[in-house]
Amino acid sequence: MTARLVRRDGHTPDTVDAEAPLVVGEKRDAPGRDTGVRGSMPLLGFLDETPLCLVDELLEGNVLPGAGQREFSRQGRARMPGGKRLARYRAEGASYQAALSNEWEADEGQWASTADQDAAVKAVMAGVPAEAWQAPEPGCGEQVADAVHTMHATKAAFRLSLTREKWPRKFAQADQWRICSR
Repeated sequence: MTARLVRRDGHTPDTVDAEAPLVVGEKRDAPGRDTGVRGSMPLLGFLDETPLCLVDELLEGNVLPGAGQREFSRQGRARMPGGKRLARYRAEGASYQAALSNEWEADEGQWASTADQDAAVKAVMAGVPAEAWQAPEPGCGEQVADAVHTMHATKAAFRLSLTREKWPRKFAQADQWRICSR
């Protein structure tokens, strides 16, 4: 049924949004997460242009969402009906992986993910000049900037979009900013 709906949706190429929501379980034997909450985190791949779940995978026990992202991406591509293709993959930080980035780059697709603020990302952020930060909307309290970035094992550099927001006065002085990855 999904294949029939996707064939008729009029969109090509398509975008998949991969998510790993926490489904809280109250059973005693529900697996414990690293946050101390009991439940599971299924991987879900929704088509952005058509509100359909294209691919899903229930992760076993305490498996983190980052495990199997590359295979999950491949399953989404394989489930597209003839004449349709996935050209964009958007996901949470769990998919911020060089192998996934390289695969989408090789297929001339677009890949987007949030990024953890590891040492390399923090170094890129520190190198962004003050004049590069722009408010997307006057008075919104946020600023955005772009930088070029690469992971150790990626074959190509990519754009790292950065967001920073004003700290509330009660936490810091008015001119201090907090960097966010979105």
